[in-house]
Amino acid sequence: MKIILSRKGCDSEFGSLASPILPSGELWSIPIPDTTGASATRYEQLCRGKSSLGDIVNCLSKKRIQREDLAHFDPDLDKSSIERKNNDKWRGIFGQGGAAEQHLKKQKVGKGDLFLFFGSFKKVEQSGESWRYENKAPDLHVLFGWLQIDEKWNPQHVLQAEGMSWAWEHPNCLMYKKDPTLAEHNMYFGRAALSLEGKTKEMPGAGIFRTYRPELCLTAPGCTRTVWALPRWFYPEGKKSSLTYNPPLSPKGEPNYTLHEDHVRLKSAGKGQEFVLDATHYPEAVGWVRKIIEDNG
Repeated sequence: MKIILSRKGCDSEFGSLASPILPSGELWSIPIPDTTGASATRYEQLCRGKSSLGDIVNCLSKKRIQREDLAHFDPDLDKSSIERKNNDKWRGIFGQGGAAEQHLKKQKVGKGDLFLFFGSFKKVEQSGESWRYENKAPDLHVLFGWLQIDEKWNPQHVLQAEGMSWAWEHPNCLMYKKDPTLAEHNMYFGRAALSLEGKTKEMPGAGIFRTYRPELCLTAPGCTRTVWALPRWFYPEGKKSSLTYNPPLSPKGEPNYTLHEDHVRLKSAGKGQEFVLDATHYPEAVGWVRKIIEDNG
């Protein structure tokens, strides 16, 4: 089994803002702005209860991103996040293309493997009817959802398949319809139910972590967001592989991993979207993922 730490959502490079950790502790990943004109989803359509993400993103971006602007809504992990056609057929979906998809293909990521999605998050507070980041709140890398792969489809096949119309408004399908010459894209569909080695609590194959808890935070306390505190078993010494894009040594020969008493610190790669860990070489990884999902999903 392979576990993929997948970086998604707005950050300093894409969208130029962090996703919010609300005063209640609720996590809400902000999708990156759509740059293709092919999206079918506007920020104001993404809702939880009576709250719209459009209002929050408009405030946090200081009106640079408007409520009615198009969002690249991917990954799609929560059935209730938007009004849908054929809601009963929905499954979690994640689309990937270009160099990141080629990396997943090279690592032979497929059925049964599991994405853990993370992004840049920061605590926010309400000021009157507006939202703003808390003063001096740290920018953190936080896990916000998961998807265990059931199958992988090319957008062309999704658009041609009988019974798949519920997925046609996913960004990868819409981009393909607009420009069939795009580099290879694929869509990963989540399992109906989570299936991991050993005894697993009944859980969906894709979902979100709604509330911030320390075990969801990758960033080490007091560090910049790209310095992570991970379980000690992540230490790659003597292992046949390491987390992709994060070898034991940097190009300058400096160690990327530093052992501490109860964890290992990783200076995580600044670039890259999909970091793949082969659980064959890290058997503790499956139990780690299971606990995160069961405790927070």
